Amino acid sequence: ASPPPAPAPAPAASAGTSATASASSSSSSSSASASASHSVARRGRGAREEGTRASQGTARRGGPEGGGTRVIATAVAIGIAIVGLIAGIHYYDHSNPDARRVGDSDTLAEWRGLSDMVNCEEAPRFDDETGKPLNEAGERIVEAAKSGASAPVTADDKGEGVLDAIPAVSIAEGKWKYVQIELTAPGEAPKRVVRNTAGLLYHPDMYQAAMDELAHLDGVRGHVIGGGRIVFDPERKYVSIYGYSKTFGRAPGCNEESAAIVRRAMPGHQVEWSDEGY
Repeated sequence: ASPPPAPAPAPAASAGTSATASASSSSSSSSASASASHSVARRGRGAREEGTRASQGTARRGGPEGGGTRVIATAVAIGIAIVGLIAGIHYYDHSNPDARRVGDSDTLAEWRGLSDMVNCEEAPRFDDETGKPLNEAGERIVEAAKSGASAPVTADDKGEGVLDAIPAVSIAEGKWKYVQIELTAPGEAPKRVVRNTAGLLYHPDMYQAAMDELAHLDGVRGHVIGGGRIVFDPERKYVSIYGYSKTFGRAPGCNEESAAIVRRAMPGHQVEWSDEGY
């Protein structure tokens, strides 16, 4: 008997296996592609989120120039503080008979030093007890106040009336030091005036302020005759002149003459004077 024939190969199974492998490969490829797509998408979202955070951070800082804005704000605050300190230098207690600035001497010296630095120039300084100048700026004012007289007037001189236009009295409300100044101009008879300015501490300061107001008048010069203190109450129409200047020394008759000048310039006011006190 002949042996049975060998079974034929099953091509269908091979085809199925090949199809399965192809499908698996295709599925793997699709998964890899999807994974790559998801990765790209995640990176895209991350970049967008980072950009959003950066934008929000910039907004919180006030824009790209937020740092510069903070610097400017700080500088403005410092400037305001310095101005406040300088303003304090000119603040006085009117109830103080010596018209001293509020604060002790050491603090005042520090404030004056700060004012000098801000103004980039040395301010005149004077001793509180003796009135003597303590620096070159103070010495220059005192020297000018003592030697400001111009050439004497002769009979042939004919002035232009410059001094006539200058008010004889200019005083501030309250209690302040004052100076009597003799003004001169070429060809004119001398004229004595009474001056003070609110907020100034020393007699030389009063003189300097008065002459600064007249600086636009050519040829007008002035020197201090003497000084003291004036109390001026405009509501009561009351003026009291007393004391003396430590810087310029006692000037007999100065307060009496100043009172006469004020009476002529301010009719209707009660004007008193004394050489007592300081």
